[in-house]
Amino acid sequence: MLGNLTEDQIIEFVSSCLKRGRVLWTYHVSMRLKDRYIPREWILESANKIEVVEIYSDDRYLPSCLLLGKHPESVFHFVVAMDFADDFVTIITAYRPDPSKWEHNLRIRRKA
Repeated sequence: MLGNLTEDQIIEFVSSCLKRGRVLWTYHVSMRLKDRYIPREWILESANKIEVVEIYSDDRYLPSCLLLGKHPESVFHFVVAMDFADDFVTIITAYRPDPSKWEHNLRIRRKA
């Protein structure tokens, strides 16, 4: 499904789902958000400020992607699985990117 979509279309779909509350939260992300001090609201409020970092079109169950979210208090990465047929996203995990592992723009992994 993602093969024909542009980054802009992915952002539009994810943003729309976040704004409309078409979001499922996995148990995993619920635990990670708590441990990493990333409120759910930050993810929801970042709907207009997300960027595609990586696309995983062949993920096991649904196509997914790593996104860079921006909130006035922080920037963070989060992974969403996208269910285009049923019109919702599932938030898989979220974390604050380690600057030693990412280039300054937090969109390109540093070489090991």
